[in-house]
Amino acid sequence: MRPSHTPANGQIEYVGKLPKSAWSCAPLQVLAALHRLSPGELPLPPSFGNPRAYCARQLHRWSAQYRASVPQPDPQVGARNVEVA
Repeated sequence: MRPSHTPANGQIEYVGKLPKSAWSCAPLQVLAALHRLSPGELPLPPSFGNPRAYCARQLHRWSAQYRASVPQPDPQVGARNVEVA
């Protein structure tokens, strides 16, 4: 989407007919609404996985992604995750 108005200072004030603050606030409002929901009460398909030990699984996944993304992974990254999980 192209800005409809770009002032001399280069700051985009509007995108379409909405101020840019509306575009940056909308995702935050959606996230806040999602966090008010209880996953256990939603009709989620089994493919979403077991809600138990979610944090431990996420930390394990993120650690694996980190180790795969750098040539020399910091060995302390995995150790910290084990302590947190």
